[in-house]
Amino acid sequence: MAEFVKNGIALEPYSGILRGPAGTIAARTGNDWDRAALPHALLASAGYRSRFLVIERTEDEMRTAIKEFLQRRNTCKVYELDLPVSEKELPPPSAIFRQFRFSQQNRILLAEKNAENWRQTLNQAGDIVATTASEAEAILFKTGFTEVPDFEEWHGRLLGKVRQTVLVELLDIDFPKTFCLDPLMAEITQERLAETEVFEEIPEELRAKLVMRIILQTGTPDALQDKTILEHAQFAGTLFHQPIQLQISPVYEHPEKKPAQTWTPEEWAANLAGFSKFQAVLYLNEKMMTSEIFDLSGKISITTSDPNVDNAGQIGDANQGLWGGMFTENEGDSDKESDSEPTVLEAILFELEMAIPDEGPILQRCILYGRLRNEVSPVCSIDLLVNEGPIRPNITAWMALEAFAVNTPVLTSTIRSIDPHRFEEAQGFQRFPQMLHNWLTGRIALANRMLQQNQDLAWLPGPSCIMKAVSLKVASGSKEVSTEVALDVAFDLQTLFPRDEAAAKKAFSANIALGFAETALEAVLLGQKNPGAATGGPVADWLAARVAGEKPSVFPPDFAVEDIKDNFTDLAQQAIVEHEGGKLLIRPFTDRFSSLSRRKESFRKNELSYKN
Repeated sequence: MAEFVKNGIALEPYSGILRGPAGTIAARTGNDWDRAALPHALLASAGYRSRFLVIERTEDEMRTAIKEFLQRRNTCKVYELDLPVSEKELPPPSAIFRQFRFSQQNRILLAEKNAENWRQTLNQAGDIVATTASEAEAILFKTGFTEVPDFEEWHGRLLGKVRQTVLVELLDIDFPKTFCLDPLMAEITQERLAETEVFEEIPEELRAKLVMRIILQTGTPDALQDKTILEHAQFAGTLFHQPIQLQISPVYEHPEKKPAQTWTPEEWAANLAGFSKFQAVLYLNEKMMTSEIFDLSGKISITTSDPNVDNAGQIGDANQGLWGGMFTENEGDSDKESDSEPTVLEAILFELEMAIPDEGPILQRCILYGRLRNEVSPVCSIDLLVNEGPIRPNITAWMALEAFAVNTPVLTSTIRSIDPHRFEEAQGFQRFPQMLHNWLTGRIALANRMLQQNQDLAWLPGPSCIMKAVSLKVASGSKEVSTEVALDVAFDLQTLFPRDEAAAKKAFSANIALGFAETALEAVLLGQKNPGAATGGPVADWLAARVAGEKPSVFPPDFAVEDIKDNFTDLAQQAIVEHEGGKLLIRPFTDRFSSLSRRKESFRKNELSYKN
């Protein structure tokens, strides 16, 4: 086990315990703690006890570890999804492939088709970036607010993340034996072992966590109060194979006699407009969490039972599968209102917090409904996918196959049943958000292209979180319900580093281009899903501004709120003030009241995306 980790799991410099044993195997890389946690978990599953010994690296050992990381080659090679397919280079067929005697020629055709699809997708994202990224970079330098980090600064960002190495000590043998997992370190002397810090288990404070919250924001814009009605924290290392789904669904006291699947457009519009109570539900594979019930005045009901909330599941089935899961009843039988006075509901917020030890938390908020987004209903569904590291395409393929195998009997039973409540009782349905997996794979494929073009750069993948939100709304002036779909990157920490001093400027430019390419990828994937729909976003706005001859406006990192009031909508201002403090802002046009700013209502949302 120690040899497998030492030679087969590459060392990466990052803080905290981020990936966990399964994520470390899937990525085939990890930091000192994640690499040590892998044999510790394998030993435990085999019935052996082990513990961790932490040793401080010397200055020379730290620099050697970083030098080895920076000089490592072809770390993205497995992601060459868009290259021509060679029959000789295809891996041997799997057992199931041989068992069902699939044609090898069909296998090659499918691989070629997949490669061509990826090539087109990545080309679309890359073509958009070709002029946009270089122009943005030029604007950064013209402002005088931006300096390119020198190699020592790049290098220094990594040194502190390899300050310690972690050994594993096997206990359940006659003479305990210690294993060093770092191939670059010499034999550990007894003197150094005597100075180690010992941990029987993984320290909880070193685990990176993702925290999700639903917040009701009440009061006036000048005096807002936040009330958290749903909160869940989870170790990040359990998330790469666990899609998360959040729903805000109506709770209606007088449901229609006929099921929601048979509602007419007029009935849909009337019922959606008439819903007054709502509940948030969080799905995490087999686990489900529900919030308190609330209304649009901000009042919260302390509800322990309400069977009518189950009926909300039918709406998703009628509306093209908006909801993937179904509701179950809460325990108890009382429904009483809290003593709080009714207030004004300013917003329903979805908050994500990625807490990584020894680093500042990454905080992301999005407004699901409220004064600044009153064109949509509170009814919405959010699919969320978190990757703590690079997940290889073959791992994603196996997860998709597993989801298909699990869901087949559930779908078969549901289709054959004539029970009107069959959609409510479909338990065990496993979600697999294909679009989100495609984006996570695509971002790494884009980084791979950058590395192919710049051999003097190294790649640190970093954790990322992507989400797709679908909101329901009644179309203005009509009696029809429509959907609004948004694909958004909550955070993405993949970074390209220079291998030597000469590549410092190139790394800076490559990261700007990679950021633009990832943002363009969102629009490309949305366009593939619904080719007839108009898609927007920051890159599209940037290109439109250039076509119109608009000049960009730039705001320094120490901007004041007053500086942006005349340049951004209220919705964008709130997002910028909460999340973009200390960052330089670029807006693709100068005049807030230009023709660009008078586009459809969706433009207001697009401004938020510039933080990507």
